[in-house]
Amino acid sequence: MLLKDNIFSISFVLIIFLQLNYTQSENTSTIDGIHEIVRPKIINGFTKNQIAQTNEDDNQHISSISIEIELNGVLKKLDLKLNRNLIAHGFKHARQHQGKYLSEIPENEELCHYQGQIQGTKKSWAAISTCEGLRGVIFDGEKMYHIHPKTGVLNDDHYLYKHDDFKANYTREFNETQRHTRPAKKFRLNKRSTDDVIRGPFNVNQATRYVELVFVIDKSEYINLNSNLINVHRYCKDLANIMNSLYRPFNIFIALVGIEVWTENDRINMTTDSDELLKRFLKYRMKTLVNSIPNDNAQLLTSVHFDNGIIGKAYRGLICSTENSGSVSVHHSSVVGLVAATLAHELAHNLGIDHDTEDCSCPDELCIMNPICQNDVIPIHWSACSFKNLSHAYRQGLDYCLRNKPKMLFDSPTCGNGFVERGEECDCGLPEKCNNHCCNAALCKLHPNASCATGTCCDVTRCTLKKIETPCRSRKGECDLPEYCDGKSEYCPQDVFKIDGEKCKSGKAFCHQGNCQSHSDQCRKLWGPSICISKLNCYDRNTLGYWGGNCGYDISKNISKKCEKDDVLCGRLYCNVKPGIDLKLGSSMISKKIGMQTKYRDDCQGVVMDFGLNNIDPGLVPNGAKCGDNKMCVDQVCMPVEKVKEKFYIDNSCANNCGGNGVCNSLGHCHCNRGFSPPDCQSFGYGGSIDSGFSKYYNDTYKFANSKFETCSDDLVDAESKVILNLKTYPNEEIAKPNTDVTLVCRDESPVRADVRWIRDGNLPLPSNSENNGNRLDLFRVKPEHSGVYICEAFQYPLSFPGRNASVMLTVKNI
Repeated sequence: MLLKDNIFSISFVLIIFLQLNYTQSENTSTIDGIHEIVRPKIINGFTKNQIAQTNEDDNQHISSISIEIELNGVLKKLDLKLNRNLIAHGFKHARQHQGKYLSEIPENEELCHYQGQIQGTKKSWAAISTCEGLRGVIFDGEKMYHIHPKTGVLNDDHYLYKHDDFKANYTREFNETQRHTRPAKKFRLNKRSTDDVIRGPFNVNQATRYVELVFVIDKSEYINLNSNLINVHRYCKDLANIMNSLYRPFNIFIALVGIEVWTENDRINMTTDSDELLKRFLKYRMKTLVNSIPNDNAQLLTSVHFDNGIIGKAYRGLICSTENSGSVSVHHSSVVGLVAATLAHELAHNLGIDHDTEDCSCPDELCIMNPICQNDVIPIHWSACSFKNLSHAYRQGLDYCLRNKPKMLFDSPTCGNGFVERGEECDCGLPEKCNNHCCNAALCKLHPNASCATGTCCDVTRCTLKKIETPCRSRKGECDLPEYCDGKSEYCPQDVFKIDGEKCKSGKAFCHQGNCQSHSDQCRKLWGPSICISKLNCYDRNTLGYWGGNCGYDISKNISKKCEKDDVLCGRLYCNVKPGIDLKLGSSMISKKIGMQTKYRDDCQGVVMDFGLNNIDPGLVPNGAKCGDNKMCVDQVCMPVEKVKEKFYIDNSCANNCGGNGVCNSLGHCHCNRGFSPPDCQSFGYGGSIDSGFSKYYNDTYKFANSKFETCSDDLVDAESKVILNLKTYPNEEIAKPNTDVTLVCRDESPVRADVRWIRDGNLPLPSNSENNGNRLDLFRVKPEHSGVYICEAFQYPLSFPGRNASVMLTVKNI
């Protein structure tokens, strides 16, 4: 494995050459190496009868099965659930046909991929597919096993190998680089005690992250899989299923959103140079793949063997990047679990996880992110360092694109997947993992006398609904609204918030989708708590329409949108950042950094950040920021607040401004102040709305607390929107003879006394024989070609600022 400028790779000198083809063939060749022959017994999870196949009709497979199999001389029973969450809604197949590129969403995608564990063994897990026999991995809490069919028949003989027995087929060589190298010596990580629990943001009480993954299969790999699309699709789903199991400790879910197969021609020039191939593939992803199959991450799998024994390569910490979220890997083993481990390793680099070092704590001798593949240990666990790396990456905002939960492709309910679906009363996961005494985990039905089993409005200690008016979702900020239990459902009501356009932060910003963000707020998020918005003249650059000044930048096409003059304060964000201050949010996601100082020594610091095409660049001015008097930014356009509010008043639901006793919420209904009752806030009540409920006892008043760093003046936008400039020129118009001298004077006669300067209309240069001294312009020996409009401007104010300019018409002619 290599480390070079944040590019990581895995290397082997000799690969495991097990002559095992991933096919539908009736006769699979004998496996070289140590293995056992086993004949598992498959049992229907509901009827408890032995079965010969798991598919019931068409491509639909039984949702729950058990497998009895002998492991290391002991009969074990696996309890498995169909992993319907493996395939996301909108899952696509892409392939070539007669020179054309075809992309389709299959109507009935076969899913035969199961996950679960050994009955009675808490630390065990398994990821197995049942299409054409059993394929996958089983971990018994101590050792890993790989299972593969001998004939492709489910109830026939299968090959079973111990993970440790593969070590005889490996030799290891570390591939050194010119700049960064690791010693080609053995080292062991400090073995962690089994009692030591790594604490972090990855336990079951934290939000799960979702990686929407696409596999790309090149022509060599397509041929390696017998040029059979069914084989390719099954193999990719097997890989994703195993990767899912490996990422379970991180509470990261892998959602396969698509498979692209290059059946006729490779869509990039393939090469054995892994660095160059990674660059080509990532460019292809950015230019083409993310548009045809939107994804968080793409992995290219090839049968082309890279130079120096490298089998995988990826960039570090760029998971949400349009440009660099992806990897390239070699199909280096006939054992699907080993290939899946390589792909999991490369994805981990994209997630910001480094190689392990000697002081990392690991439950085994070596962990997954070990930089050297030892010839006597094959890692299957994550080290403590990997958990710390991921935690740090999350704090840097690198999970920006991983919080949206993919929609499932299949509508039929699956008991045991943790989601309460059609026909289910509850679902607490697999029976052996369910600790909810209100729910019958095997049937996904409530126990007798139980009213509920899940939800923030369910008292799971008593299995009863919480009382009406119980708070279930508090306000996240002054633009949000609280929700209360209604006494009828175990779930908290829909999250609602104030109508877009409501003033917040004492008028320094406006609510937008429940958030309140000013220019300086975003500057602090990017650069730290002491940073404020830059002087407003910095924003004039947004009219130039290049990557460093714009109202939107498509990084995949390198296209920038110019800001109209009225929209400059809603385009690229500029902050007053002094030298030596580093970016705090997502520093590895910087695509381009804008650092400049105007000729008037105003610091203008901006940044272009790549968090993916479907995510807003944090380097742009946030929605809701103030851009003028009663104006707010919405998608890089400066809009009158009343126009923003119009869409909420169409049905007149919030007529008469809720009687002045409440605010309109995001569903167009009145949320009443305490002391008034919905729906119109005209009569006595306890506040709230018909959407979020109310409470007699809970005061939902939100107090906006100023930070100790709240010293920004937007802040400037707010202060300067109240300014009225009064530029006067002397004279107002001038007619002069050729070869005479002319003096033009300008000053701001408002209380502000703004600094001014002279320019010529149409971007024409001032005459060479002139002196521009700020408010005074001296023109010597004028000529007829010097005729035209001369403009006095208050240059520290945006181009759109009222009263910013005053002009003088100069005419040079014989009188």
